[in-house]
Amino acid sequence: MRKHFIVLSFLLILVNLNTSCSKKKYENTPLSSEWLLPLVKSNISTLTLTTLKDKEFGFGVTAEDLGLSSTEPSSSPIPLTFTNIGPFPIETNDLIHSIELDTCIIRFRITNNFPITIKAGTSFYIKSNVSPDPFFTMTFSNDIGNGSSEEFHLDLTGREIGKDLVFFFENITIGAYENQVLAGSLEFNCLIEQLSVRSVTVAANQVYVVADTSDFDGQSISYNEYDERIDDSMVRATIYFKGENELPINLTSQIYFIDDAFQVLDSVFTPHASIVAATYNGPGSYTPQKSSFETFIPKYRLENIKKATKMVNMLQFDSYSTASQNVTITNEQKLFYKVISDVKFPVNPSLF
Repeated sequence: MRKHFIVLSFLLILVNLNTSCSKKKYENTPLSSEWLLPLVKSNISTLTLTTLKDKEFGFGVTAEDLGLSSTEPSSSPIPLTFTNIGPFPIETNDLIHSIELDTCIIRFRITNNFPITIKAGTSFYIKSNVSPDPFFTMTFSNDIGNGSSEEFHLDLTGREIGKDLVFFFENITIGAYENQVLAGSLEFNCLIEQLSVRSVTVAANQVYVVADTSDFDGQSISYNEYDERIDDSMVRATIYFKGENELPINLTSQIYFIDDAFQVLDSVFTPHASIVAATYNGPGSYTPQKSSFETFIPKYRLENIKKATKMVNMLQFDSYSTASQNVTITNEQKLFYKVISDVKFPVNPSLF
């Protein structure tokens, strides 16, 4: 008695993604053989939409940013102060109008890689598009020498921020120096260590596209000598897509299989999977929308996928459904979807 099955293995990486796999084997009877595989099961929340969770950000201020040379020696017998250096934005995405934070702790580290001293009194501030005024200002109380760093934390718990957090140096003061080449930079790094949100206001008529590439071993789709005799009329993979959307955002999804030259060999959906936005009935009121359908991948397309070495998961979110108004969603609203593969042999392979 022989057991024959096709191994179809997908790897999908996404913000807040949970993947689980199980495989069923069936005896060779005249009934269908099949292998069920959950490809992806994911919840997209307001926190996911912010694209800020665990976000790292950095920038450097060079001598050229200060109007000085980083290649020619220079000197100054007195400290020099430079003003209005920036902006340096931390961006979310075009779907975001504003975010009402529950908790938010940001860790900052400033490292002086200049061969000169950054003087106490240097200050920077942070703004956002929800207000013309800075909501955070930091002034250095100590000098930062060459190769030294300072670290501190910013607590934005309970605040409202906009689409971007924008950093400006109000002033940078450097110590007196003689015959120095001002190579290097003043490096600024930050990490959002803690983040939870109460609500997100979605901007109207915007699009946000995520394309995530991961390694994929197409050779895991294998056939033995008996399986090779099965033609396209006898083998196919059925892809089931199910989703429920509580967000005022449309989603379209596609998974591409590519080779080392980044040529597209095939895809999962024809033309794509989609979930329409929840119907917005006014503040705090919405009607969820559901989507369920299936598509097929025949054996000749599985042969294309066998050549793939990478996989690209592409998601497009849009807010075209909000009737040109910004819509606020709470942290209780979610967009859930899952994709399941069912590879079938509708005949008894032992007949071949």
